Amino acid sequence: MALRSLLPGPPGGYPECRSCDWVALCGSGSPGHTHAEYGDVNHRDLFCESRQYWFERYVERQLSAVDTGPAGPRG
Repeated sequence: MALRSLLPGPPGGYPECRSCDWVALCGSGSPGHTHAEYGDVNHRDLFCESRQYWFERYVERQLSAVDTGPAGPRG
């Protein structure tokens, strides 16, 4: 049985996660981090903002690589 199945609510069910573009990727963060920080799992993940930052940078870099590619900028 997966740990996620024991937690309250579905991934993205927390108010802070509902409007996040990345909830499908992070699944509402790490229950372990959240429990360690707050003593329960009913809070936003401690590293939420960091994950959002790095997800955005990753996507920007991937899109940039597609635009420029090995042959240079597309136009």
